[in-house]
Amino acid sequence: MTASGAVQRFTRPVRQWTPPLSGGQLTTVLDRLRVWTAFDGGALLDDVAAALDDVPPRPKNSPRNSPTACAATSCGW
Repeated sequence: MTASGAVQRFTRPVRQWTPPLSGGQLTTVLDRLRVWTAFDGGALLDDVAAALDDVPPRPKNSPRNSPTACAATSCGW
């Protein structure tokens, strides 16, 4: 337990805290947070995947027995 005379006191003056925003500004921030919707990265990746799925690979980059090549040769893929 610490005796009351042993408590260290600050010797420099300390400015009183003031809020960074006024009441009206805080209300504006709160209103904007209430209507904000989070970024949905999953939906973006789904859109990118759908767009890339619609682009067939170039023939020189596709393997010989890929489903695209087999469709033309009926290899039973």
